[in-house]
Amino acid sequence: MTRVEAILKDMAENYRKKNADYGNSFDLSIDKHGPIAWIVRTEDKLNRAVTLLSGKKQLVADEAITDTLRDLATYAVMMAAYLEEKEEERLLPNEKPTRSFVSNAKGCINVDLSRDTETVDI
Repeated sequence: MTRVEAILKDMAENYRKKNADYGNSFDLSIDKHGPIAWIVRTEDKLNRAVTLLSGKKQLVADEAITDTLRDLATYAVMMAAYLEEKEEERLLPNEKPTRSFVSNAKGCINVDLSRDTETVDI
């Protein structure tokens, strides 16, 4: 097993454990707030990586940069899986999606497709 394969295996195991602890909070937050929820989580992790790489003394000394990078990678995979699952649901015959999210520079546009007329919340 290569180093990359070992890391991916470890990430999958950590994902299973955290998902059991947190429940499906990731999908729920994306469903509730749109893709911006993923962007915020990712940005928090990127900011943490910058801090860890800066060399400044950390009060939380047991968090390694590799932990943060693994979390970032896991969030990316989770978002990819979320989008693929939503696309598969959208492609099921005789089903019409009820919501669509489109990102823009100011955030996320929530389009309610369940009504006869299109309603857009910004």
